[in-house]
Amino acid sequence: MLRIRQLHPDVNPLEDTTEDAAALNEAYALLQQAFLTGEAEEELASVFDVPEAEPNELFINPFACNTSPLLWRELQEVAKGAKEDPVSELAAQGVYIRESAVCYLTPCQLAAITADLEAMEDSLGVELTSWLVNDCLVRAVRANERMPAQR
Repeated sequence: MLRIRQLHPDVNPLEDTTEDAAALNEAYALLQQAFLTGEAEEELASVFDVPEAEPNELFINPFACNTSPLLWRELQEVAKGAKEDPVSELAAQGVYIRESAVCYLTPCQLAAITADLEAMEDSLGVELTSWLVNDCLVRAVRANERMPAQR
């Protein structure tokens, strides 16, 4: 809602934002349609509600750190290169995160979240991506916690 207000052509008389506003409206309409028909839920359910493998891929939620979420790739590299605790390794570099920011995901879950983060850099925006990533992480953690009981 905030982004469309920023892009509305009446608010930006010096800059032509018509195409950007139209693209945002189209994306919103597609998301709304997918939500209403249940298509989006079915697609997400297959990745975030039913794990396909052991959750062994380390992921640091960039929205739970004291750095820009746009540095998400760097956070992942430092954490994966940590010899012991990724939280301590990041703290040594001046990055402070909440314990809950450290997640272990399945390969498909990690790929889906990575795609959302890459889309943030291109067009989605930080606010929408934050919501998407946090929602997906909550669902993934819940599903992954149930996984050992299924064996």
